[in-house]
Amino acid sequence: MESRQFEDRETGRFFLSTVFESDCERSVMADGVAKLDDEFAMDWKLVPAGQPVKVLILVSKFDHCLAYLLVIALLSGLLLTVVLSFSHFLGRWLGFN
Repeated sequence: MESRQFEDRETGRFFLSTVFESDCERSVMADGVAKLDDEFAMDWKLVPAGQPVKVLILVSKFDHCLAYLLVIALLSGLLLTVVLSFSHFLGRWLGFN
């Protein structure tokens, strides 16, 4: 089992990611979590552990920043699908300041 958590101090929201194995069917597990949803007014979703995470990467004007993030993600075993990458340099080229 693995668990990670953090808080967004600006919004006061608490985030928790828990990875676990279970022989329980997904629908049974979802019904159990749904009961907690009502009690704690939380947003949640069950995601298979091997499913890639969609990400948006924002970097400075230097391309090495993007390369560094992608290499770290690859070496750490993160399953990512980069949906969009945006840099300061590209933004200036497109007319954003």
